[in-house]
Amino acid sequence: MHVLYAPPTAPCLNSDGSVNYSCRFVFQNWFAQSSEFVHSNSSLQFLYMVPSWSETVVAIYQQQQSPDFALSVAPSTVLLPQDDFVGSTGFTLTLTSISGWRGDVQFTTSHLPPGVTLSDVPTAYSFDTSFTSWNVAINIAASAQAGSYTVEITATSGSLIHTASITVQVPGSMVRNIV
Repeated sequence: MHVLYAPPTAPCLNSDGSVNYSCRFVFQNWFAQSSEFVHSNSSLQFLYMVPSWSETVVAIYQQQQSPDFALSVAPSTVLLPQDDFVGSTGFTLTLTSISGWRGDVQFTTSHLPPGVTLSDVPTAYSFDTSFTSWNVAINIAASAQAGSYTVEITATSGSLIHTASITVQVPGSMVRNIV
């Protein structure tokens, strides 16, 4: 008689052998052709009586996503109305749990052009629901240069880092000819 043990979870691996943190394998059950020789003491530990023939005993695992979170923005591009050169517009920033993830998140913003600011982006959040969202305002001052800019919002929690990008289109200044 042999005692067989399977760990409850096992990490996914990348092709180079490093750990892939976006998924994991979760133990499901045992398989052996001589199933009458396998007796369970618990879901992970089995007593196995070796038959008189050769056979393979397999611990079956199912691949699952590891607990994580997703960060998204909607819409992905924002702009002021055609004739407005100063003002504000907005978008929704959403944080979503994957596989029951919970934790503390820190937010940072990067690539904001001069004259463009964001309001209502949290700096930190203690996440304990399936999702949450914020209405973020983009404020464009008269000093902002016309153009299309990609602004990034990054959420960090331990080794988990996710970035969402939004394109901000700043309209050009109005030029009038006086006759």
